[in-house]
Amino acid sequence: MARRSPECPALIDIAELKAQSSEASFAKGMKLASQGAVQQLSRDGDTITARVLGSHVYRVRLEVGQALVSHCNCPAASYQTLCKHGIATALTFNMQLSGLDSEPGAVAQLPDERAKLRSYFEQQEKPVLIEMLIDESRRDPTRWNYWLRKVALSEQPFSPAKLKTLINKALPKRDVWEWQEVSDYFMNAAELFDEIWEGIDTLPLEQQWQLTCHALERLNKVLLHIDDSNGDRCELELAICKRLPVLFAGLPWPESDKVDWLFTHLIEQPQDIFPEEEAFGDIVHSPALLARCEQQLASVRTAQAPGHERDWALQRYARPLLDAARAAGDWRRELTLLASIASTPWDWLRICNICCEHNEPLEGEFWLAKARKLAVSPHEKRECDEVEIRLAIALGEKGRAWRLALAGFKREPHFDGFKRLRQLQQQLAWQDETLLLWVEQCFKDQTAVRQPFNLSSHQDALVRFYLELDRVQDACEWVATHKISPELLLILADKIAPDNPLLAISYTFRVAACYVATGHNDGYEQAVAALRKREPSLGDDKALQESFSQQLRALATEYKRKRNFIKLVDQHFSSCF
Repeated sequence: MARRSPECPALIDIAELKAQSSEASFAKGMKLASQGAVQQLSRDGDTITARVLGSHVYRVRLEVGQALVSHCNCPAASYQTLCKHGIATALTFNMQLSGLDSEPGAVAQLPDERAKLRSYFEQQEKPVLIEMLIDESRRDPTRWNYWLRKVALSEQPFSPAKLKTLINKALPKRDVWEWQEVSDYFMNAAELFDEIWEGIDTLPLEQQWQLTCHALERLNKVLLHIDDSNGDRCELELAICKRLPVLFAGLPWPESDKVDWLFTHLIEQPQDIFPEEEAFGDIVHSPALLARCEQQLASVRTAQAPGHERDWALQRYARPLLDAARAAGDWRRELTLLASIASTPWDWLRICNICCEHNEPLEGEFWLAKARKLAVSPHEKRECDEVEIRLAIALGEKGRAWRLALAGFKREPHFDGFKRLRQLQQQLAWQDETLLLWVEQCFKDQTAVRQPFNLSSHQDALVRFYLELDRVQDACEWVATHKISPELLLILADKIAPDNPLLAISYTFRVAACYVATGHNDGYEQAVAALRKREPSLGDDKALQESFSQQLRALATEYKRKRNFIKLVDQHFSSCF
């Protein structure tokens, strides 16, 4: 999806909605949209939020930047990419922008009920509208109390103490783990905060600041006891994090006090929920703040004993200094800082890469020696080898780089490693006539190693190698006596289908049998999907059609006890029986 600017919002692509959802979910979402179930729809930049009425009131958030991402607190959102509530929100958003019926593949435009109601209300007299509002509010206790609070606020603004009490009431400290309870918790909080923000806005700046800070601190505290995996807090979090930097900028504090506050809350005692650094402006890069970080960094290095706490503290204090060094293009300063906080092989390897990037491979070898000294796991040792290859290339030692690459592949032969070998060979312009034969033998030797859990990754590597070199016949000969993954076997089937359709059909049924044997509905659907994809390639060839039907009947007979699978077969291939 193309990025849309906040000033010129674009329609959400209907084709993308359908691609991310099932037909049933899309139909249900369209029905919800047409029924007016989407309420409180709003847009802030690339974020669309709404509440959708269903068996409960669901909170939906759509991110419509470079890709469409949906968040909803309904149960289905935990296993669906895009639930019906997200679809309803997207369609309602499109309705408000209008022009939906001109989009390719779009559904019929839904009626704009909001416009109808606006037109109707504009025709009524003011006293009639007042009575209608009162009557409608009386039917909903929540809305009734909301308007009573608005009246009370207009008559007598809340004191700071009262507002602090309301914040604590909106965010009570209690354990909340069930998803619907979490949703209700933050929905109630959002309703109370509508009133709280109105009250806070009537106060002097300093009191606004103190209460907003209290709201942020309170939210961080209660989240320690709440499972907000669905992100129900996000609306409140966004409101607090937008207000705080604006208030901070207006505070009549001296710069030293502002630096102290930022140092404490951004660096020394960071909170999980907090505005982004950039929101506070240039002061986060001020010399005074960087000097505080430098001073504290030196103190931690000399005072604390090695350990995780020390490493974490070093990273916190070094981060602003590293950001400043990178912004200034001072890679020497960056390297010095990284070396002062390094404690793992990955830290030293990071420094090696900086040396490579700035044509200092000899210095990089010094740091590589430190990384190798600490490397313990195979992954760490493998990354050390990769960095050494880069250093050798930078030093012009092509032979050494090639030998290191071959040794690494020999230890762990895999297909991606082969592709990197070929890329390196091309990069070095290195002549090695025996490379392909040697790699093939490495893969064959590897297949003789017994795999845990009946894995087929080693067999796959050899077949992928053959396909990469367009040695399809070799791949087929190997597959005839060895097991490979269903996904790769389907790729091979597609490859040979034009020249050997019977063998392609055989491979497809082999894949289907593998999926059905899992005994899961997902496996049954994958099996049927593979067969349905193969079926059109039969064309009008009677022999191919008969072979397909025979193998399908044999598969159905073998797995006749898999009732859900048989049901799918009857649904999609009834003509074969």
